[in-house]
Amino acid sequence: MAIFAVLTTYDNRVVRDRVRPSHRAFLQEQLDRGALISGGPFADDSGALLLFEVESREALKEIIDQDPYTQTPSCLESITVREWNRIFNRGQVLSALHSKYRLFRDQVEIVLLHSTTP
Repeated sequence: MAIFAVLTTYDNRVVRDRVRPSHRAFLQEQLDRGALISGGPFADDSGALLLFEVESREALKEIIDQDPYTQTPSCLESITVREWNRIFNRGQVLSALHSKYRLFRDQVEIVLLHSTTP
């Protein structure tokens, strides 16, 4: 699996606003099926950043080609796709801490179960 950052810039905001509900429904489907990791518009509303985890650049292209924004003329000015290497991830840190806690908790339970003290 590869992670890709997709950066978009908006073109015609009137067109974009008209298509936005179907675009967001489409992204929700991608999130539900596990392809979309995260995404949203920039604070200045000039475009958006989307993070996808998919098998290949070709698989990502299929997703992008189905997006209502890309299917609607004058909606997007540009799309930039960059493969991205994740080094740090808050979720992995929390998951690792939880696993270590679980391991520690299980070891304590084993010790207590096998204790010979009255």
